[in-house]
Amino acid sequence: MQDLPSIKVGDSFENLEPRQVRVKNPNGVRNDGNVFYAFNERTWIMMGGKFTIVALDGDQILVRYEKGNGEKSRGNEAANGTLFLVNHWKLIKMTVDKLEKSWKTYEQEYVKRLLARAQASSS
Repeated sequence: MQDLPSIKVGDSFENLEPRQVRVKNPNGVRNDGNVFYAFNERTWIMMGGKFTIVALDGDQILVRYEKGNGEKSRGNEAANGTLFLVNHWKLIKMTVDKLEKSWKTYEQEYVKRLLARAQASSS
């Protein structure tokens, strides 16, 4: 995991596109439209919302979602405070605008490092 950009608990990112996630709140969560989502049910996080890293465990990251600009969640939208899990690579792809390099540039550099290592070990 040393080649991945570093992240830490408390880091926040803007969600760039709508996506489905599985609720990981142990007791479920209710959105502002009074829709209840039980643990592991699917819901949608919306573009412009914010998510914050709550905990890290190896490659798995527990994230808390908040709607953008204090908006209320309705219908099948995730509630403020919805927790979900994501792995490190997926988080990088989801938050490319907050990283120092674009995903494409990062991936190119990563492949170059891998090739350099392979070449060095074969010499």
